[in-house]
Amino acid sequence: MPKAPEGLSDEIVFKQGDYLGTEPTDASSELPRLTTLPQEEGELSDLARRFHSRLKDEKENESGWIELKEIDFPITEITHSLAWRAAQAFHALNVYMEKLGIEFQVGEEHGGIAYARDGESLSVSISEQYIAIDPKTGEPSPSSRYQKREKRPTGWLRLSLSNQYREEGRSVWNESPKQELEWIIPNMASRMDVVLRERYLDRLEEARWREEARRQEAIENHPILIEKHKKAIVSNLEKATYWWTRSEELRCFMEACQRHWESSQNGKLTKSQREWVEWASGAISQLSPLGKGYPNPETDGPIDYEALPVGGPYPQVTELLSIPSFEIVEEKRGYQGYGYSSSQKEYRYPFWLKHQG
Repeated sequence: MPKAPEGLSDEIVFKQGDYLGTEPTDASSELPRLTTLPQEEGELSDLARRFHSRLKDEKENESGWIELKEIDFPITEITHSLAWRAAQAFHALNVYMEKLGIEFQVGEEHGGIAYARDGESLSVSISEQYIAIDPKTGEPSPSSRYQKREKRPTGWLRLSLSNQYREEGRSVWNESPKQELEWIIPNMASRMDVVLRERYLDRLEEARWREEARRQEAIENHPILIEKHKKAIVSNLEKATYWWTRSEELRCFMEACQRHWESSQNGKLTKSQREWVEWASGAISQLSPLGKGYPNPETDGPIDYEALPVGGPYPQVTELLSIPSFEIVEEKRGYQGYGYSSSQKEYRYPFWLKHQG
């Protein structure tokens, strides 16, 4: 077992709040304790060996720590003295993951590795416990975001699981005289097994809940959508009648213009007159419901609503232009005798109709 760094007693190291090691609470439900950890480089798996080599080669930052954030390895923040210990932990954890059917998964960029099963994943980080030291006094002091504290390494590992879903239960294991790495690894693996299984079951339950919610929504919306279709086909009939009448009136006017020009030009039209007739004919066709394929008897009329399944598909009526409404404008006029003012309502023609097509 590693010892507390020189000048710091075990009592100080292991009474730093969240870093305090604890005894297992329910050993009967946990995996067996590891008997041994790899003692030589050759006993490490290829992945753990590469991890160890990478840690040894990594340069220290200005505070003397090494930080590793690569997709093939756990996110790591330790000193060089714990490189071998971290490699041992990584190797042992992978052994237990294989036993539990949990697969190694390459992480996202700068996100570290993850362990996955049934579409759920957990990331793992390895760090070194530290003592927060007040640089002015050189004495241990609680960390503060308002005052800079020196991180003095302890020589003990801290293994953590990502906990973005804030599950209840343990997510951090701190190596200590009472909580050895040989105990931490199987218990951490057991916890990962439980978390991944619970997340998977929660996802299945959520999927069932969503499916039931969609089914209830479909039942509630079924009569509403049927009534909507009934109103839509009547509304479309009114729209179609209006626009067919309007288009026929415009067609009559276009043909009258054409006859007028031909009667005064020996039955011939000029180039600009022909272009106008072609343009007017196209614009009128766009206004006519017949040009839009209306009516389609299968969707634009009453159907067997009893045969419609709940949730659809529901028939879609032909889309037609709305009937334009004439805006009522109140226009104030000048004063008319005896100090009384008058107003007159007038209907304003929808000039946008002239620009259809």
